[in-house]
Amino acid sequence: MKLLQELRESDLGIEPKESAGFLEVRNAVRAVVFDAEGRVGVAHVADGNYWKIPGGGVEKGESFVQALERELMEEAGVKATVEGEIGVIIEHRDQWKQLQISYCYRARVEGEKQVPKFDETEREEGFSFHWLPYGEALQKFRGNTSLTYESQFMQTRDGIFLKKVPI
Repeated sequence: MKLLQELRESDLGIEPKESAGFLEVRNAVRAVVFDAEGRVGVAHVADGNYWKIPGGGVEKGESFVQALERELMEEAGVKATVEGEIGVIIEHRDQWKQLQISYCYRARVEGEKQVPKFDETEREEGFSFHWLPYGEALQKFRGNTSLTYESQFMQTRDGIFLKKVPI
């Protein structure tokens, strides 16, 4: 899969702190998922006021496809078919001593949409899921208005993935 970008704290306007090296490499999968009407699925997180595309970490024993299927059902409430690769973004989260590698795919909803199955943390953070026209979804990722360390990475990363998806 093609490397699209490496994001560092300095790219996000975060004052870098001295790092003692990475303790963890985290693989994650994401999807720019379209429904039958051509709308894009995006999540809004009230705690931090940011947007993200569905996805998350690959659990032990899962393939990337299995992880993506699980994440799409949990966060978007959909089963989807992968239509192709978008690319990879590597995030240097030095303050967390983490190197996150996100693999992103283009996907299309199969069948009926269901209610997302947000976990307890996601419910506490005020997750909600929305189906928006592509241009409107892209607009949600313009300008990084989020304030938390993690959300600055997520909103920037997912905005890049949205811009790179073949329409």
